[in-house]
Amino acid sequence: MKFKLLLHSGIASLSLVACGVSAATDLGPVGDIHFSITITTKACEMEKSDLEVDMGTMTLQKPAAVGTVLSKKDFTIELKECDGISKATVEMDSQSDSDDDSMFA
Repeated sequence: MKFKLLLHSGIASLSLVACGVSAATDLGPVGDIHFSITITTKACEMEKSDLEVDMGTMTLQKPAAVGTVLSKKDFTIELKECDGISKATVEMDSQSDSDDDSMFA
């Protein structure tokens, strides 16, 4: 907020100075100011280091198309050290299937 206020004050000051300068005065080339910021947060920790989800047994009577949902299973990942976090994203990694690299092995 302080930075924003100073930036606006600086722009206002430049505007006032520019109004007092005659049109024939060369102020030099136009320049750009670029700002960048990276904000990172501490990741939550899993309450238990291992999680096992039994997806049951399925018998396919015919081939299933890619993307077909065969079985759904609700499970909970208990997290800790997440004060103030209201949304989480889970990423799953695995080796690709040797016949179809779009599927997990």
